[in-house]
Amino acid sequence: MLRLRFPQIPRLFSVPLFRSFLYWTERTTLWGSIIGLFYFNIALSLNTSTSTTAYFLHALIQPFSANAHVQVASTLWNLGFHKEAKQEILLATDLVKSNDSTVLGASTSPASLLDKWESQPKEREASYMYWQTVLKEKSDYRDAFIQAGTLAYELGKTREAIVLLQKAYTLDPNFQPTAALLVRMQK
Repeated sequence: MLRLRFPQIPRLFSVPLFRSFLYWTERTTLWGSIIGLFYFNIALSLNTSTSTTAYFLHALIQPFSANAHVQVASTLWNLGFHKEAKQEILLATDLVKSNDSTVLGASTSPASLLDKWESQPKEREASYMYWQTVLKEKSDYRDAFIQAGTLAYELGKTREAIVLLQKAYTLDPNFQPTAALLVRMQK
């Protein structure tokens, strides 16, 4: 009888050692993932308000609800994430079943909401220019300084807004909203 002899290749790791390695790798990965999710939730809760988180959860729970995506889009737009808000509005537009959603001539479609958002900076700039012309005509009009100051702040002109509100405060130092706006803008 012919007997074959196979060469013996020594193992670098024994089977029990390899099983032990796999066991600890799985446990470390599992606990690392759990701890990572925990810290991610803490960071998310610190950086967003409860209502903001609720809108995102609502969209996750009801992914086919156009209204949920519109709420998420408006939250993203207010937080300054315009690109992401546009994507949510486009998703909500796709989810709306009928395109004819006008009531007494006013459209309620998500696309019209996006158009409204995109036209807001132009409207703010036009309002700001209007209040500047009012200030040239009436330099002692406190409310014109307040309106121009808040619009300048919304347009990102913080120093000009502070100067305008300080002029409004000098005209009427007893008007508390002006002082509150100045404190908020100087933060």
